[in-house]
Amino acid sequence: MNIIQNLQQLALEIITTAKEKGYTLSIAESCTGGLISHLLTNIDGSSSVVKVGVVSYSKQSKIELLNIPEEIFSSNRVVSEQVVKSMAIGVKNILNTDFAVATTGVAGEVCDEEGTSPGTVWISCASKNSITAKQFAFTGDRKTIKNLTAYQLFTVLLQQINTGI
Repeated sequence: MNIIQNLQQLALEIITTAKEKGYTLSIAESCTGGLISHLLTNIDGSSSVVKVGVVSYSKQSKIELLNIPEEIFSSNRVVSEQVVKSMAIGVKNILNTDFAVATTGVAGEVCDEEGTSPGTVWISCASKNSITAKQFAFTGDRKTIKNLTAYQLFTVLLQQINTGI
């Protein structure tokens, strides 16, 4: 099975399990540019689970759409644990969903304006009672990094959904 087939299978498991348990999900994406939302909403019945998806590619969109306080950016890089957790909390609060996920990172092949290395990615998963974040250092082109990020995020999210809120 290749990465795309793995992603499709994980997306199916996430939607099926969340639907069975009555859970809802919000998504905030930066470096994945809508890939997470795309994969999940390709599944029939996903509208009962996925309630909102935001692609907040710029710092300004993170501030304005996800209500991340500007101060967070003065002491943290955009690609950081604090920012990705704030993204997950911000998107979760839009519709008060059971779970929220977020991604931020550098999917390209050059450092970002803050000097963050290519392939550096943070993912986060928030529920009513917890929030986790994980950092990864991927290699490959933009598409590979986006797919690997989605795979890692889906793995964490499915585990959280199976464990419960």
